[in-house]
Amino acid sequence: MSRILKRPMFKRGGSTNDGIMNGIVDREKKSMGDIGPRTEEILAAMQQYAPLPKTRLPLGTVGYALATGAPVTDALFAGYADFVKRDDARQAAEAKRKASAVATAIGEESALQLAKTKALLKDPRIATEQKVQYVKKVMGFKTDKEALEYINTSLSDVSKATFEDRVQSIMGRQASPNRAKAVYQIALEPNIPLAKKGGFMKTTKFPRNPVAGKLYFSTDNGVLYQFNGGATNDINNYTDVTAQYNKENISF
Repeated sequence: MSRILKRPMFKRGGSTNDGIMNGIVDREKKSMGDIGPRTEEILAAMQQYAPLPKTRLPLGTVGYALATGAPVTDALFAGYADFVKRDDARQAAEAKRKASAVATAIGEESALQLAKTKALLKDPRIATEQKVQYVKKVMGFKTDKEALEYINTSLSDVSKATFEDRVQSIMGRQASPNRAKAVYQIALEPNIPLAKKGGFMKTTKFPRNPVAGKLYFSTDNGVLYQFNGGATNDINNYTDVTAQYNKENISF
């Protein structure tokens, strides 16, 4: 029998390192710093509340091919092709989830770092020398003069400049740059409890299976909606809660 038929599909499961992947070792996990645990937490929540279905054996495809008179080998290859197609789609969806989780973790970490910096600069108990050293370390300034100028700049102006830099940074990592989504990751997402996060939507494309009480961000108009139940494609069943979670009143 052809070696490709040793793929785990024909063993009813098992490690993907069996069969055609025999001898291939998994890549060792590397430390991702502070965002690593948060990324894993987000992925765990996705798996718990919206798990990706496992790729099932294509018994129906194989059975149909046999029933229509196809040779056994042809029937197995037909099933194999169907299995690979659906398994590739599942792996692509899994990779997209991981990319989304990493982007979310980075956005949250950036927002936390900015909040810490602002709080430190406002604290009168901390000496200017300490603030200068902290700002040099966090912001990457080379000289005390640059750090001091940063500190003396109004916090509102600094926040705007830093915020725009972060928006552009996130957009640079997006497959299809979307400013509203980037702003959401910085201004709204860190303030939303994990249990209430529902995902993204558009006013012309509603969530497929929204959950009542969860929040959905519309990438076409920059509005955060809460689904209240009822018909999923009726905008009247969604409440605009953007102001509630936009703590810094950032414009989208």
